[in-house]
Amino acid sequence: MDGLQPTRRPHPRGPSRPGGVEPDATASGIHARQAPRQYDSRVEERFAREFRRLAPEWDVFREPEPIAADGRLIFPDLALQLRSDPARRWLPEIVGFWTPDYVARKLALSRSARLSNLILCIDGDRNWSEADLPPGALVVRFRRRVDAAAVLRQVG
Repeated sequence: MDGLQPTRRPHPRGPSRPGGVEPDATASGIHARQAPRQYDSRVEERFAREFRRLAPEWDVFREPEPIAADGRLIFPDLALQLRSDPARRWLPEIVGFWTPDYVARKLALSRSARLSNLILCIDGDRNWSEADLPPGALVVRFRRRVDAAAVLRQVG
């Protein structure tokens, strides 16, 4: 009966529907939930919005295709791609809240992937050593929000 279940209980707004059948959303796998969030954080959302405003000739893609590294997959936060030259593609990775183990794993994967188009946007309030960063990585430090103009200067 696809989404309808026989019932004998009265409907909360009155008698049961004819035939004693009422819609049951859970029977068809439909559950009331909030819509999925488009961005992982407000920092990421604000950056994407500001970058689109500052650089309308660039496309901003949310969670582009994964990248293989050391037998694992890296899932970039965003991809920035110049519309007139798709070869100009950058992967900004926003690193805000973290644990030391999380950062060590993320940076190790980034180093092993040898990504030349990675831009690490790093929360400046965290303690970082240049030795922790992948060689040649472009770095934009931020506090509270990623400066879209600074990223645009890097990819310019």
